[in-house]
Amino acid sequence: MSAPGPQSASWWRRFRDEPVVANFGWLTFEKLVRMTLGLFVGTWVARYLGPADYGTLNYGIAITGILSVVPMLGLDAIVRRRLRQTPGDTGAILGTAFLLKLGAGVLTYAATITGMWLFEPNPTARFVVIVTALLHVHQSMMIFDVYFQSHLQARYGVWAQNIAFTLSALGRVVLILAGAKIEAFALMLVIEMPAASLLFVWFYRRNGGQLGTWQWRGNLASALLRESWPLALAAIASILYLRLDQVMLVHLASPQEAGRYAAAARLYELCGFLPVALAASLAPALLTAHATDRADFDRRVRGLFARAAQLAYAAAVPGILLSGVIVSLLFGPAYAATVSMFIVLLLGYPFLAVGIAREQVLIAEQKPRRQLAAMISGVALNLLLNLILIPRFGGLGAAGASALAQATAGVLSSFAWRDTRLIGRWQLQALVAPWRKPPLTP
Repeated sequence: MSAPGPQSASWWRRFRDEPVVANFGWLTFEKLVRMTLGLFVGTWVARYLGPADYGTLNYGIAITGILSVVPMLGLDAIVRRRLRQTPGDTGAILGTAFLLKLGAGVLTYAATITGMWLFEPNPTARFVVIVTALLHVHQSMMIFDVYFQSHLQARYGVWAQNIAFTLSALGRVVLILAGAKIEAFALMLVIEMPAASLLFVWFYRRNGGQLGTWQWRGNLASALLRESWPLALAAIASILYLRLDQVMLVHLASPQEAGRYAAAARLYELCGFLPVALAASLAPALLTAHATDRADFDRRVRGLFARAAQLAYAAAVPGILLSGVIVSLLFGPAYAATVSMFIVLLLGYPFLAVGIAREQVLIAEQKPRRQLAAMISGVALNLLLNLILIPRFGGLGAAGASALAQATAGVLSSFAWRDTRLIGRWQLQALVAPWRKPPLTP
């Protein structure tokens, strides 16, 4: 057998030896495995439960998803930056961030339980939320994933989360075969939490990490929270305009309509991870360039926008063209209305992609309040449009509201301030002609 040619070997050496490329590859692989397995099992669950119960299950998941950003405290990007800038303080940074997240997670879970008992009359929906909200406490363990990403070692977080997710997915298959009820599926969603936590610790220690060096520093905690609070509020706003529609559909339309929309949202999430993985992989290089070479920083920013737009179009165009076939094969005739909802969501995807890229730029330039204001504008518009469109158009109206909110929060808001208008022009240029932008690396 002949040896691989120079071209076939070069891509592998680049993947293996270039940290940014490898990190993006691992993050993409993790999401592809999770999304592919999740789509297979999720569509099976959707067919098994039917639109009504599937809508109730996703209503609970949406509530948990909205509240899940609270225990994150907006710390991830700040912690990544500090770990790279002050590696000698790694133990204090990780220990302080972990305890901040853990305390916020416990308080969020307690508040979730209280709110459900006071305001949710549906016992099934209440049970789903209370069970899945245990994931709030697990947010503290994600500090290990932040550490791996800051060192461009995303593969360890990928392995931990994929193994745990696979166990949970297999458990849901067993529940389907056993004829289980909706409550059992809610319980199975949290089985990956302890598995992922154990694997995070194991990979961290295996690669030289020492938990004994972790420590709490009150002054560091104050500094982290002062930096992160705008990002925390922006994250809450961001998840609101991504998840609020699923909650409002249950109350303004019906659980059946919420279930059909949840199927569209599940398909939409298949491509939603790409700009997130790209931005997380290029964030360290952006921070370095911002501190050393402004011209290089600007070039990398434009390249990031271009690549984000390219990824978005590469996913959105085939998705729109094949939407009818995809929905029919995966979900069946009961979800026929999902097709139009999915198409409308995909129309907003390019705006979401360059908006996610812009967040990393604003973090590097230490302008988190701009991101907060942008996300608040998206939430306000999404809420207003949902109130108008859902009663008349159901899930299709919710999809339209989401797409318009993404365009407003992700791109149009850049023109609201003089110091971000150049960024807005670069975003629009990337959306119009992404292939003309400069490359990401020299």
